[in-house]
Amino acid sequence: MRRGAVLGESGLARIPALMPALGLVLALAGCSGGNDRPAANVQLMAAVRSGVAARAAGRGAPEAMTRARLDALGPGPFLEATREKTGQTAYLFVNAERPDRGGGAVTVWRTEDAVTLALRGGVLIATRGLGGDVLSTEMQPPPSGRPGPAAGGQRVQHIRDSDDGVVPLALACAAAEIGPETLDILGRRYPTRHLRERCEGGGGIVINDYWIDSPPGPGGGAVRQSRQWGGPYVGYLRLRRLTD
Repeated sequence: MRRGAVLGESGLARIPALMPALGLVLALAGCSGGNDRPAANVQLMAAVRSGVAARAAGRGAPEAMTRARLDALGPGPFLEATREKTGQTAYLFVNAERPDRGGGAVTVWRTEDAVTLALRGGVLIATRGLGGDVLSTEMQPPPSGRPGPAAGGQRVQHIRDSDDGVVPLALACAAAEIGPETLDILGRRYPTRHLRERCEGGGGIVINDYWIDSPPGPGGGAVRQSRQWGGPYVGYLRLRRLTD
């Protein structure tokens, strides 16, 4: 089996192919702390949307995201998400946040056209707006609310199928340290530790990678970059924190 093979497609055959989308998202029940899409967010999303439209119309590649473009929009957290299957990239802002029972926080990131990703301490737990979404995830939280996955344990993804039902997919996961690495994200350097998580179940293997702030810094640090599996049809997502 190749590395990162899709798990259990035969058991999940009723889940439809994903709808095309420029983003990835969730309306997480019980979340608080949402915002009203401040002007900077709207400007960024409009710029991204116009670039994609230009490419679709054959007018060349969209302008690349740069640190200068982000800085011109003023302060605010932004997340870059790329779906490996299609090469689509989206830019998301924080839509809601709530404390997690494990001492950390669940953050919902949203595109301007209401597609979302929910992350618990930087670990993907749900999506909305793609079809075949991960509706929720049961997982062991890491100790003391630190970012990234737990050292090991079972993880169960609940995936929407084509009959509007839910298919559980159980994975047995274990994480291991790869070592220190320094990331360059739009011209800004971040010292991190690279953590790799191997999950097995449903007849296949998933490999998730996380680059976590090292040392943690104020507030416990963050998962600065990751490559995570979003279910058998979403596939792998590459995520980068562009701003704090």
